[in-house]
Amino acid sequence: FNMLDAAARTPLLGGGGINTFTHVGLAAPISGVTPPYLLGAMGTLRMDDVIATLMIYDPRNAQDSNILSEPFSDGVTASLSLTFPVTLGGHPGFQGIRGVYSTQRGLDLNDIPQLALPPEAEAVVGQKSRYWYLSYSFQQYLFRHSSNPAKGWGVFGQAAISDGNPNTVESSVFLGVGGDSPFESRPDDRWGVGYFRYNLSDKLLDGLQTLGIDNLRDEQGVEAFYNFAVHEQLRVTATVNYISPGNSDRDDAVFFGVR
Repeated sequence: FNMLDAAARTPLLGGGGINTFTHVGLAAPISGVTPPYLLGAMGTLRMDDVIATLMIYDPRNAQDSNILSEPFSDGVTASLSLTFPVTLGGHPGFQGIRGVYSTQRGLDLNDIPQLALPPEAEAVVGQKSRYWYLSYSFQQYLFRHSSNPAKGWGVFGQAAISDGNPNTVESSVFLGVGGDSPFESRPDDRWGVGYFRYNLSDKLLDGLQTLGIDNLRDEQGVEAFYNFAVHEQLRVTATVNYISPGNSDRDDAVFFGVR
């Protein structure tokens, strides 16, 4: 499964880095538990009040050919998502919760300080298996075109937490507004403004500080774009990013781009 394709089909936020947001923090939100490509199985049960999606997959990125020859050799990940349709002011939307549990093994972040010990100390850096992840997300239309109710714009967001070991991303949040053009005369245009923040694991930061590495911090930023539908086969997107990087040795930066 190409998870970027899945992200591209999400209403309001969608695009997968092509027609909407470019920063991965918004275009394909980072969870630390879902690689870009999955090897596994997925099933969806649609009911009137809830849509349930169960995924069982290899926790590693399936672009690695070793995963095809030795699947699930490093553990298995299970993900359950519950999506609840919500209508506010006559406009559609949804709210969802997702829980993930994995048996994958990874570096025990509590053992990072032992990396600084001399070889004769015979320090043992252990591995930790099993980790979890929880998230809450929403998307809600606030306006729809009178000529085509399928088009409109609204708000979206997500908040997530994990155990922070071995997952290096302990929590994250993003919020935004966007969707189809607010101008009914430009029904095929897209636009959006979003904010994101990714918080690194405290165990990771504490361990690296013990080793004298203290230039890592949480990363956050804002992105805005407008996508012009010039022709059925041609789109031009102007975008601007303001990034406060996770490397504190680097200054905050502004990026402009045209696609």
